[in-house]
Amino acid sequence: MTARSGWLLVATCLLLAGCATRLERPVEPYASKVFELAPGAPYETCVPLLAEDRLLFSYKADPPMSFAILQHAGDTTVSFLMREHSRDEGGIFFVPRTADYCLRWTPLPDDVPWPTLLRFNLKLNPGG
Repeated sequence: MTARSGWLLVATCLLLAGCATRLERPVEPYASKVFELAPGAPYETCVPLLAEDRLLFSYKADPPMSFAILQHAGDTTVSFLMREHSRDEGGIFFVPRTADYCLRWTPLPDDVPWPTLLRFNLKLNPGG
């Protein structure tokens, strides 16, 4: 697979159904590109975090999306932080234990016929 076809696959995934991705531990502030998600599609990205880290997050979404920080454990999903539908949100997540945490954005339940635009920023303040 060439680099171009790899990017094409990622773009197709985002446009058609939303995706789950994985980020490396963000040692530098991370600013995402603008993701164009298919109408009604969620977006999720996971990142490894250490106990006592503080993850500063912010995002902009149009139309509004809900946001959650989750942890998947087999068939179970544990929610640590949830925000209602908004266009512009931010906060600090205090990491309770070392694990992979997922940031999930979910669109409004309305059937919006146009794509959602999402951009987010992460900054890690290591604990300890």
